[in-house]
Amino acid sequence: MRKYLFLLAGLFIISSANAQYDIQVKINGLNCGEEILLANHFGDKQYLRDTAECSNGIYHFKGDKTLENGVYLVVLPKKNYFEIMISKAEDQTKLYFETDTLLTASKMISRNSEENALFFEFNKLASKLGTEASRLQKEMKDETDEKKIEKIKETLKGYGEQIANRRIDIAKNNPDKFIGKLYKAMIEVPDIEAPDTMDEKESDRYRYLWMRAHFWDNLDKSEDGIVRS
Repeated sequence: MRKYLFLLAGLFIISSANAQYDIQVKINGLNCGEEILLANHFGDKQYLRDTAECSNGIYHFKGDKTLENGVYLVVLPKKNYFEIMISKAEDQTKLYFETDTLLTASKMISRNSEENALFFEFNKLASKLGTEASRLQKEMKDETDEKKIEKIKETLKGYGEQIANRRIDIAKNNPDKFIGKLYKAMIEVPDIEAPDTMDEKESDRYRYLWMRAHFWDNLDKSEDGIVRS
């Protein structure tokens, strides 16, 4: 019997060592009796990828094949979820995430992942400015003073630019990382001005053809993780 238990223990150690991903998740407010799932985006749909094992309050998503690049969803029992970024360039056996059942962006914790540190930092900024933008939009609906309305519009525009600029910074500073390629793909290609010699119809066609030819300039077509995002 002791020999049998020893063999089982040996098999467990070997299987753990061979795991290609072991994503640890702690959800404050959940216990091991509740199930959480891992899913991934694929185009405009989401697909179940794994069901977590739980031990001592820590959920583990484990597998013997490295996960492909993409934005994945950790789905809680009430079907609410938060997103994480998975990259083949990082050690997928050391990823750790922590949050609570409210999934508050400001309380999200990521360890052992540079890409998720950037991802969470950006999401916290977007969430903070998004909350403030919602408040200002409600305020603007009840406002009658045109000067105050214009001031609110300028503030809202500034929030949008701040988020877009931060995304551009991450893309420029991390060109070889998955997050850099993903955020670059989200940057809009700017429109161009047509030559002054063209009339309105020629100008519209010129700009249309240029945009059609350059629409995908910021997309790295070799990065298949984008379709899982």
